[in-house]
Amino acid sequence: MQRRIEEELQCEAEILVCLCDENMFVISCLLKSFKAPLLAVGAGDAEVSSVRVNICCTGVLNIFIAIPGGVDARLHLDEALATVAHRIFNVITQVV
Repeated sequence: MQRRIEEELQCEAEILVCLCDENMFVISCLLKSFKAPLLAVGAGDAEVSSVRVNICCTGVLNIFIAIPGGVDARLHLDEALATVAHRIFNVITQVV
C-alpha cells in the first residue's frame, strides 16, 4: 500500500500508526515531499506541504491538508483543496 501511494501521488508516505484497535486508526500516514504539486497554484501561492491521512477501523477516512503559513486565503481556496482531497481519496480507495 505504502509503495503504491508513493507511486500514484509522487511523494513519500510515512506510516505513523498501523494498529487494529477498536478506538484507534487502522492506518495513519503522512504524505510529504511531493515531486509534483498536488494543487495548481498561482503566482505567490503556496503548495501543499504535507497531508495526513487517517483510515479508521470503521471505514472513515480523514484527510488533513497542510499548507505553509501566510497563504493568501483566496475565495476559492476551499474548492482547490477539495480537488486535492478528492485526488487523495481516489488513490486511497484503490490501494486499501
